[in-house]
Amino acid sequence: MTFDPSSRSLLTLRDLPRFPGETLFCRIARAVCAADCLPRKELFESWEVARRVRRRFRGGRVFDLACGHGLIAHLMLILDNSSKTAVAIDARLPESAAKVSAALLAHWPRLAGRVEFLQGPIANAGLRRGDIAVSAHACGALTDEVLALAAAAQARVAVLPCCHDGDANDAGGLDGWLDQALAIDAVRAIALRGRGYQIHTQLIPEAITPKNRLLIGQPLIEVYECTRYEAHLPQGKVVLRHGEPAPVLDAEPGGPSWAFITAWNPGSRRLSRPENEQRQKALVKQLSGRYRLFPGAGIGDDEKWPPELSLLVLGIPREEALALARAWGQFAILLGARGQVAEVTMCQ
Repeated sequence: MTFDPSSRSLLTLRDLPRFPGETLFCRIARAVCAADCLPRKELFESWEVARRVRRRFRGGRVFDLACGHGLIAHLMLILDNSSKTAVAIDARLPESAAKVSAALLAHWPRLAGRVEFLQGPIANAGLRRGDIAVSAHACGALTDEVLALAAAAQARVAVLPCCHDGDANDAGGLDGWLDQALAIDAVRAIALRGRGYQIHTQLIPEAITPKNRLLIGQPLIEVYECTRYEAHLPQGKVVLRHGEPAPVLDAEPGGPSWAFITAWNPGSRRLSRPENEQRQKALVKQLSGRYRLFPGAGIGDDEKWPPELSLLVLGIPREEALALARAWGQFAILLGARGQVAEVTMCQ
């Protein structure tokens, strides 16, 4: 008989021989088998979600919302020890959640005192920017609540939706073309993007669950803070970064303040290269003769997002730079001033 990862049967000591290796997953599986209370499906599902989220996000407080046994909260700390704490929240925690936690702490004692269980509404989480909100199979509109809470705090977020409800969830009129559940998830992804997020869509193995669409969102402000801003001055290339000083620019004439501005991809929505180049030419024309301009590019970590041609503008006042960036549809820009660190600043 095959071992079905989608089964809701409980993992027990009898299942230990099924996980003989020394991989991290096998060690975790053997630990929860000893707890004798975790559904098999929950192990595989939580592992697939947690490891994919950790590939994107390091550090930060972890919130496992609608957590069930809170396995994801533990896995996120096991996979990345730079997160100091995790909170597992559910309206009704199963009594066996404590057994699963104890079984994992027996093998990873460094987790002691770092995972907190809370019973109550997920709105009590108190999310902040920099946190990671994860929810696997929050039923129906609960997934939308997770996304809304994360967006309000500009926290990183990942959801694996289930129990789609055509009455409670918005299909955006797409259910004439798409399966209703897929239409609902597509609307969720676009809505999250509209709230100022870079989104990533993935699938976990369908053998674990047919509701296998994983939506991951990172606030664009974080993406911009991790971007490398390169400008070409007569003396050579200058690399500017959020949170770092720019001593080379401090010595440049042209005024005490500067901005790194682009007209590319307004609203962080990709346009064709000819459209972007035309917009950039218009921006250069608008600023020429008023400030010292140097060509550059913003280069992010996402290889799928090409560098954006930009301008380093020396001498432009801060408020004028923000107004100009807003006029060109930018979400945020890099600003600096003599003797200060560079700072990504939201325009809207």
